Amino acid sequence: MLALRSRLRPLGWRGFAEGGIEAAVTSKLTEALGASNCVVEDRSGGCGQSFNIQIESEKFRGQTKLKCQRMVQEVIREEIAQWHAVSIQTKVPEE
Repeated sequence: MLALRSRLRPLGWRGFAEGGIEAAVTSKLTEALGASNCVVEDRSGGCGQSFNIQIESEKFRGQTKLKCQRMVQEVIREEIAQWHAVSIQTKVPEE
């Protein structure tokens, strides 16, 4: 077991291993909302405090803009609580 531990990379303060919070949040949103496209970008210069999220999902069809924003926020509620700012753009895939 000791050998296994030495090969693992330590988790960052946000609780995500290598690959960054962008990859972890992208994966979480894509899975939860069935996103056909999702881009999460750290806009804080690397300190992990401000993010821009662009997400496209069929689940947004027929929903108000506010409802779509809340759907995204609910999925990443814990992450948002640690951030200073987040900008979310939602879109329905073109038919």
